[in-house]
Amino acid sequence: MKVFAALYQALDASNATSDKVAALAAYFADAAPSDAAWAIAMLSGRRPKRLIRAGELHAAIVEFTGLPDWLIEQSYAHVGDLAETIALLGETITGPPSSTDELPSLAHFVDNELRALPRLDEAERREQLLTWWRNSD
Repeated sequence: MKVFAALYQALDASNATSDKVAALAAYFADAAPSDAAWAIAMLSGRRPKRLIRAGELHAAIVEFTGLPDWLIEQSYAHVGDLAETIALLGETITGPPSSTDELPSLAHFVDNELRALPRLDEAERREQLLTWWRNSD
């Protein structure tokens, strides 16, 4: 999963088509077929349908950061995207992810962890999010 995250950062960091093509070629040369399939799906917008409500994400980031709700709201209003707001606020609390953590493959995470979220009740989903965020540093 860290390799996919690195690919995404490389794609986001450059405007040069040649850099993007090189990053994609390097990723797909080494990726397991199941990870490559999910990477194509994610990058082409064919992500799993909404697995958790925005309100639940908002409540979880308030709990995770300990920041007041109004500050999260203002941050979201400024950034304009809840996922990006969460990523930015989460990183300010935990710092960037450590390169030594063992993470599951992209396919394993999506198929076995992410897609399991709808089967959990709201409290279990929040705890799962908090666990992932706590373990991301």
